[in-house]
Amino acid sequence: DTSRNLKQVDEMLGQYREYTSDQTEAITSLKENLEQSIDHLRSQRLSRLSGGRSASLSSLCASDLEAPTGSRNRRFQPTSPLKDYTDVGVQQRRRSRSAVRFLDEVGNTEQLHSLHQSLRDLSSDQLRLNDDLGRELSRRNRTDAETKRTLEEISARLNESQRQETVSERVERRLQQLEKEMRMERQQVESRQEQLGQVSTQLQEVKIHISPRYSPPPNT
Repeated sequence: DTSRNLKQVDEMLGQYREYTSDQTEAITSLKENLEQSIDHLRSQRLSRLSGGRSASLSSLCASDLEAPTGSRNRRFQPTSPLKDYTDVGVQQRRRSRSAVRFLDEVGNTEQLHSLHQSLRDLSSDQLRLNDDLGRELSRRNRTDAETKRTLEEISARLNESQRQETVSERVERRLQQLEKEMRMERQQVESRQEQLGQVSTQLQEVKIHISPRYSPPPNT
């Protein structure tokens, strides 16, 4: 029984070591996935930021920055005496500058939205991975507690079996002692019987030697 229990304990300890190793590998894998997700989201955020800047610049046409030519350079006669249409080129340049400024504002807004979206994605991924790690740690702690309780039960059984073996050994030792005492008593009885036999033999020999020498007196 003791060897079987020890074998079970060794098997359970081996399973516990394998399980602990698997849990450690799983946690390491989760950490690596978390780092990869963070790097991926960071690269996406940088690409979105760089893409927004390039889009804001590429949305500008060359004609917006150059001086008006052709039909755009054509001057129209004033239709109202209250308006001054003499410096048309200056007004067009002002409008182009305001358009560029508006495009820059739109690009900055898009960049800000993309940055907020990247941060929200990163936060949700971190929360999800934290939940996964928390569940994994809880399951591992629960399994460790169950394994510890099982080991304690096996240890208690081993101690009980050892106590039983100690009692049995004590009983067996007592039986051996009683058997030895009985054998000694039997030897003593046999020795006494031999002594009695020898005494009886000696008495018979004495009787034999005495009986011929003794003769009763004759009757008168």
